[in-house]
Amino acid sequence: MKIAIMSDIHSNMPALKEVLNKIKELKSLGFITNEPDNLLNKAETEYNNQNYKNAYDLATQSIEKSKEIKEYGIKSKNQIKQTKNNITFAKSNNINTTEAENLLNKAKTEFNKGNYKNAYDLATQSKNKIETQIDNLINLANSKINELQNLINKLNSQNIDTEELKTSLTNAKTKFNNKEYHLSLTTANQSVALANQILTAKQAIDNAKKLINQEKSKGNDVSDAEDLLNNAEIEFQNKNYKKYWRLLKNIAKEFAISCKYTI
Repeated sequence: MKIAIMSDIHSNMPALKEVLNKIKELKSLGFITNEPDNLLNKAETEYNNQNYKNAYDLATQSIEKSKEIKEYGIKSKNQIKQTKNNITFAKSNNINTTEAENLLNKAKTEFNKGNYKNAYDLATQSKNKIETQIDNLINLANSKINELQNLINKLNSQNIDTEELKTSLTNAKTKFNNKEYHLSLTTANQSVALANQILTAKQAIDNAKKLINQEKSKGNDVSDAEDLLNNAEIEFQNKNYKKYWRLLKNIAKEFAISCKYTI
């Protein structure tokens, strides 16, 4: 607020009164007022010495400093609170919050010293850091859910049972919607790994069939390998993948040239 500069004592009184009111307000908000207090004391000294211009300038500086303290005191307090909540949320999603917490602790230290602008800047850095980490997790979980959906579609196109994977997909989406992003990602990751295993197993069956047919066309006896393949397909349908892979390895052992094929 601009106040006319006059040498008259009564005309300068409003400036000092305004400073007193602002400092009183800051103290009622719990903020440290050392700087505006010091400026006010100097202004009062100049005022008492009838150096009214100096008194006005110092009072104005105190007013401006009081405004800054109020602005950044409130902003830093809110930013620290919001960042603290974000860090708590990030921890619940298994995010490493060490760096963000270090910045937040520095912000709290500056706040307690009355360095509210520094506190706000540090709290903002912490908030940006943790929000970026949360966004990265959200994007990763969403990407993995989409990947799982695409794999399910691919498996369906090959007439492979995907009921278990569909259930996992639903669970991953539910956790995502509940903002349990880490659990959503974990669920989707596990199912993506299983879907890829199934696709690899299906390809292995096709390769085994190709190998058997090639040997059969040469007039070789492949009856044992065919029995193993039939059993492997049964285990595949029953989702006994470990036993399935053992059977495929046995098929490979039936042929001396098995190393030329991928099973």
